[in-house]
Amino acid sequence: GLWDLLGVTGRRVEVEALGNRRVAVDASIWIVQFIKAMRQSDGSVMANAHLLGMFRRLCKLIYMKVKPVVVFDGAAPPF
Repeated sequence: GLWDLLGVTGRRVEVEALGNRRVAVDASIWIVQFIKAMRQSDGSVMANAHLLGMFRRLCKLIYMKVKPVVVFDGAAPPF
């Protein structure tokens, strides 16, 4: 995984510590997370889950004074 690649140089930080900084976010990973996690009560995928999730998460980052840079890179991941 990513942490194996980063090795000793990688460290976890709290979102609050990123205030007033630009942070790149991988849009593809977020979109897949929302599609898989956001479900209706019957288990079906919530309509526009990817848009709603992106909007909520970006709003939270902006509220916390983080400046997100959304990156769309490479092919779309398989669903």
